[in-house]
Amino acid sequence: MLSSCTEFTIEYTRDRRSSSRKEALFSIASRCQELNRDLSASQIALSFVERERIGSTASDGGVAFPRAVIEGDHRPLLVVTKLEKEILFDHVEYKKVDVIISIVGSSADCTIMNQITGKLRRILRASELLAEIRTSGDAEKIKGKIFNALN
Repeated sequence: MLSSCTEFTIEYTRDRRSSSRKEALFSIASRCQELNRDLSASQIALSFVERERIGSTASDGGVAFPRAVIEGDHRPLLVVTKLEKEILFDHVEYKKVDVIISIVGSSADCTIMNQITGKLRRILRASELLAEIRTSGDAEKIKGKIFNALN
């Protein structure tokens, strides 16, 4: 059980516009700023891009797990994004994704961010949650299922 995940704001959104990894990451960063005005969309986007330079966060199954570490005192965010169009996320292994699960937190949140990412990877491989993320238009239902899966 990840008791600290209750401190996260969980959001589910659909992206009908992005056609590249960069567009998707910048769109998610903008959504993060809408959720928390204390955060800078450009700082989040740059953190996502820097993380991707280290190595792609795309995994098998069409899901990517980018994260941004932004200093400051802010509530961490978990943003699940269903892309309308599959995009090439990993130019080395040519992995395409249609679901992006982003985590934004401070350096104090890194341990729980890693735990949540690992748990979500396992859950999505072993459950029907990924299919629901891809097909459901009910944001509240998806957010509730993610929250329940993590607790």
